[in-house]
Amino acid sequence: MMNNKQYKLPKKIVEPWLEALRSGKYKQGQEYLFRDYVDNENGDSIKGEYYCCLGVLGQINSCTLYPFSETVLAELDSDMINNLPQELLHAKTPLVDKLIHMNDSENKSFKQIADWIEENCELTE
Repeated sequence: MMNNKQYKLPKKIVEPWLEALRSGKYKQGQEYLFRDYVDNENGDSIKGEYYCCLGVLGQINSCTLYPFSETVLAELDSDMINNLPQELLHAKTPLVDKLIHMNDSENKSFKQIADWIEENCELTE
């Protein structure tokens, strides 16, 4: 059977990420890896911890996230990013671009994003 998956990512990184995205533990936010509030439709601020899909990846890999400071993992001041695949660190990679678009523009849920990752990424040892 032909493997039509577009991307290759390490299983040891992706499986815990998919589990975290599906866990319901993380509230979804947009535009930043991490935010400590969101504005509702009335313009009121709602405090909490909100992550984009890549912010969840940083959080479960012990990267320190500061509210409203980073938009991609490569901007983090953390040794932990060295453990993450290059394809997930920079905004200009096709994979990161797609994930950001799904999270921020298409308003896909974390579960939908996790399903897309599974369908389009080959997990390697």
